[in-house]
Amino acid sequence: MMLYFDNSKGNDKTIYIDFPSILEQVHYRIPETTLYRILQKKCKSYRYRNRDLFPFKQLLEIPEIAKDLKIIETDE
Repeated sequence: MMLYFDNSKGNDKTIYIDFPSILEQVHYRIPETTLYRILQKKCKSYRYRNRDLFPFKQLLEIPEIAKDLKIIETDE
């Protein structure tokens, strides 16, 4: 999974995920075209070096995608 960090907004650090990484996580449930339409409708994309990046916080608010992107924390 490719993560991109944006520190240019001062203290507000934003994490972005590119489209292929999201597709890799949900490809067995959601087709690529359907996923792209969902993301374009519910998230604001950001273009960076010919990639569509989507904010991680907004992705977690989409129920179809959120359950596959949740990070499992373990105590070690």
